[in-house]
Amino acid sequence: MMERQQAVGRFYKILQHNIAKRGGRYELSALFSSRSLYSNPELNHAGVYFIFEPNEFREDSVTPRVVYVGKAKGLFIRLERHSRDRDSSSFAGNVFAAVAKAAGRGDGFTPFLKEYWRDIPDGRYGEMRAFEFDLVLPVIRKMSFTWLPVSSTDQRQRLEEGAIALLSNFPRADLGSAIDPSSPTWLGRTMNSKPRISESGLWNNNKDVKCELGDGAWLDEFEALVAGRGLPIED
Repeated sequence: MMERQQAVGRFYKILQHNIAKRGGRYELSALFSSRSLYSNPELNHAGVYFIFEPNEFREDSVTPRVVYVGKAKGLFIRLERHSRDRDSSSFAGNVFAAVAKAAGRGDGFTPFLKEYWRDIPDGRYGEMRAFEFDLVLPVIRKMSFTWLPVSSTDQRQRLEEGAIALLSNFPRADLGSAIDPSSPTWLGRTMNSKPRISESGLWNNNKDVKCELGDGAWLDEFEALVAGRGLPIED
């Protein structure tokens, strides 16, 4: 079993190399305005990606903290769906629910959060859409991302599962103390009905936030992919 503090530090070191290699982090809003992103050949293929929120930092108060880890067969399409509407991704749906609750609209919107837009009664449709466009999508589109091309389906799965388990602060036997906890004002903390979000510090509402760390072999794969070779990244 790997030591978590050391592994988290190594993960972010590798991730910073990846961000630099891909020209920085990009706001999700750039998917709609940047021609270079739209035509980027890497984004039109499979890979893993990491999402960050404004004002969410690691314990050093400087390094942006990852709040979501995902994989996709088509990176651009998946990332664009996250920032389109809540029917397009569970990530967007969870952010919608959190914004609604933070705005004092949780109770009134609860019956509709699990419905598709087409199933919402006409009398509420306009109100719901206005809420989404005015309050929810601006929150999502200010989030930023980086990505890593990964052609192998199995490898994408290992990297996603490994990163989520490592970064999650959801209470479990092998966790120890929290590392890089979410800030007191993090939007996901409002999601008391979904403790896998509120307690993990991630928007990933799946079993991976509860998984044990394992031996960390995926970190070696991650490092090799970012470096573009089978050798460790040098300091």
